[in-house]
Amino acid sequence: EARRRYMTMDDRESDLLTPSLSEWQPTVLIRPPFRLNSQFWLAFFGGPVAVTAIAVLNAPRLQLPKTVQRRMVVGGILVTLLEFAIAWAAIVGFGLDPDRGARARLLPKWSFTLINLLWAAVLVRWQTPGVRWNESFGGGEYASMWGPGFVAALVSAVVLIPPFFWFL
Repeated sequence: EARRRYMTMDDRESDLLTPSLSEWQPTVLIRPPFRLNSQFWLAFFGGPVAVTAIAVLNAPRLQLPKTVQRRMVVGGILVTLLEFAIAWAAIVGFGLDPDRGARARLLPKWSFTLINLLWAAVLVRWQTPGVRWNESFGGGEYASMWGPGFVAALVSAVVLIPPFFWFL
């Protein structure tokens, strides 16, 4: 017959007063992460490819798990394909006839902007735990996103513009 061992008050107090983080040392960040709010600007001007690239670059800096990075890549591909589908539907549905009016051509533009900003909000949400960790243990400093953001927007334009001309 197995007997249960109950903790005495002395055991509880000694366990309670033992520091649990005495051996834990925070990992030093190699590079500071990018500020999350700046990613909305990149989504607005650069599109889903650019904001996904910056978020994937930011994930190791925030020490996010590989599963989050994979979700970011897959989601970025899906959002880009969704925008291609909207562009294709707009070209097939509205055609390139200038008599159709500017309103018909504004639908894809506004939907792209809305989709990009919603995708950026999802990416920011996935990165938030890493930012909290960075502010608590990593020093709270942030890297400038001017250079990487410009390169990501440029690469995004190079990647996305030729397929749109293929539809024409």
